[in-house]
Amino acid sequence: MPQPPAPPPPEEEEIVEHFECPNCGAPIEITPDTLVIVCKYCGYTEFRDPGYDVYVLKALDKAEIERRFWERMKKDPDMSPYVGEIQITDITFIYAPFYLANYDAEWYYIGEKTKTEVQGSGKNTRVVTKIIKVRGSGSESGRIAIPGRRYVEELGMKELGDAIEQIDEKSLIPAKEYNWERYIETVLGFDYEPREVPQMVKDIVAEDIKKRIYREKNLTRMLAFLCRVKTKSVKAILAPIYVITYKLRGGIYGIAFSGFDGKQLVAMEPVFTKHMIQYTAGAATLASLGAAATAIAAAVHEGYILIVSLLGLLGAFYLMHKAVGGVRFEH
Repeated sequence: MPQPPAPPPPEEEEIVEHFECPNCGAPIEITPDTLVIVCKYCGYTEFRDPGYDVYVLKALDKAEIERRFWERMKKDPDMSPYVGEIQITDITFIYAPFYLANYDAEWYYIGEKTKTEVQGSGKNTRVVTKIIKVRGSGSESGRIAIPGRRYVEELGMKELGDAIEQIDEKSLIPAKEYNWERYIETVLGFDYEPREVPQMVKDIVAEDIKKRIYREKNLTRMLAFLCRVKTKSVKAILAPIYVITYKLRGGIYGIAFSGFDGKQLVAMEPVFTKHMIQYTAGAATLASLGAAATAIAAAVHEGYILIVSLLGLLGAFYLMHKAVGGVRFEH
């Protein structure tokens, strides 16, 4: 799931408006991006029209998410031995804003890549690197989900966006018709409007296609790249997400669930002894390969072998970091 590229706006004092509850007359404080008004005195709820259509993905009950949490723990071979020690400390429920956009894209590129050949034999063997010019074009239709807030720090938000990209749009419910009284907890508002989305879609899709071409065609340099992106539709969506925080042997961990289908998005779990052994063994193997590649690169004076050695050493560092970090992520 892509992230909005715009930089954060300078911090400003939050504007607070005062609204009188239509049911009991009590004062309610709201901000410009408040979407659902809730009276803390009588429980009255009301969706506040932002000036454009907003849709909602229906949320599962908190009890159902908690059931899935325990079911998941009992089935997980790593976590099942510790089920009796796990203690849930918090269940956070949020409606997160996203823009779901459908688009068409066309592109053309010219690039360069290197090709290495071994020429000659015996003492006359040599390695020759050639630069080859390649070009191509393509088109695609796709869908992307972009967070409706420029900065949302919550476990599982990226994965929630990926899940939204797979939904059937027929399941969306107009926010004005939604039963907010049953599900209301925290509803995050949009901090930019739908009219800004097409430019974001254009920038994000073009950059993703460019990266994909580099990767799939093994390019070393892009000489020219043209990409046309047309946004066909944009829908503002409020998607539910649950984050269950739990305690195990003095550590605090969490699992994020998609609130509309109950599927796990991402889990932050402890690193057990067997994981530490796996990570350490993998790091040792990569370090050995990296050292060997470095020696070969020094002997034959080939830069691409040096790159391989650096990648091996970086991989070893990454695995060692995971081994000693105490936390692992499972998607």
